[in-house]
Amino acid sequence: MHIAVACQQPLPAKGYGGPQRVVVALVRGLAALGHRITLLAPPSTRVPEATVVAVPPRKLADPATLAPYVPRDAAIVHAHFPLPRAPGAFPFVQTIHRNLKAGTPPYPNCVFLSRDHARRHQSDVFVYNGLDPADYVFRRFPRRQSQYDLFLGKLHSAKGYHWAVEAAKRTGHRLIVAGGWRPSFTGSISGTRPRGTSPSAW
Repeated sequence: MHIAVACQQPLPAKGYGGPQRVVVALVRGLAALGHRITLLAPPSTRVPEATVVAVPPRKLADPATLAPYVPRDAAIVHAHFPLPRAPGAFPFVQTIHRNLKAGTPPYPNCVFLSRDHARRHQSDVFVYNGLDPADYVFRRFPRRQSQYDLFLGKLHSAKGYHWAVEAAKRTGHRLIVAGGWRPSFTGSISGTRPRGTSPSAW
């Protein structure tokens, strides 16, 4: 099957890039299953498992300007950002990677990231994010004073950073929580914002 995947951020991710990592894992997984992938993404995107079509960022968000970039023989288009309608006459699905503002009109053919994420957008359609386990290597080290656990992500209750805090308390591990603002912690838990980022970036 020829699948066109559309993403608004350059790939692969440089730095944090949570949704970008998910898109790359999806592209690689689909290619490994024998599908042909065309990746519609901003210039500088490099994903060897896909044929990359560079699309100017301003043209990605509008179905009318995105449509000419979709290969004519694509069996389906999978966008990873909200679109008000399909880019052309292709079968179309879109994954919503963020929380939409309350009162936002529903987008067509949406897939959300969890049951709760879907429920909060008046839907019951969700698929959990997939990642490649090979990207994550577990290594056991002798316990050292300098060791710590790290939570990196948006500091919103929906992201579950409070679970990392609870785990640190139960295990006695030192924990650094890195995100967009500084909630108040005590003891061996500290919060920080990575240098060069603003609260709105997280």
